[in-house]
Amino acid sequence: MDLETPLSLQKEHEDLHSQMAEVRKLGGKTSQALERLVETMHHHFVYEEERAMPVLALIKELALKPHPPVIDQNLAKKAIKLADDWADKYNDMVKAHEKICKAAEELAEVALEENQTAAVEFSDMLINHAHVEEDVIYPAVILVGKYLKGHS
Repeated sequence: MDLETPLSLQKEHEDLHSQMAEVRKLGGKTSQALERLVETMHHHFVYEEERAMPVLALIKELALKPHPPVIDQNLAKKAIKLADDWADKYNDMVKAHEKICKAAEELAEVALEENQTAAVEFSDMLINHAHVEEDVIYPAVILVGKYLKGHS
């Protein structure tokens, strides 16, 4: 086992990228607003994919295996390091979501003016994605790190 992002999380980010590509094709002010959004969120997405999501490779095993499950010590150390780094950057990542959501709202406003419903739907989906991360994913990463520290 390695610290590989759960496929469902990978797919969700891939789907968001695919939808961004579709919105980009719409042209006009909608595409321009999308580009501003992409600039705001690119580094953020990369950081999540490198630092947060790999830690969640362990969450299912930690939740469903006998307690405490046997986790390879090298994986545990790597996950703890990533989770600690994530915890240190947590507030910055939440602040980045505020900027991303503001840019997504601006995209939706422009898209409404241009009657681009696909872009509005993408904006809504992205904002919901940010809330799911803040409410579930981000805390789960920190929780995995805390758990591993207590059981390694």
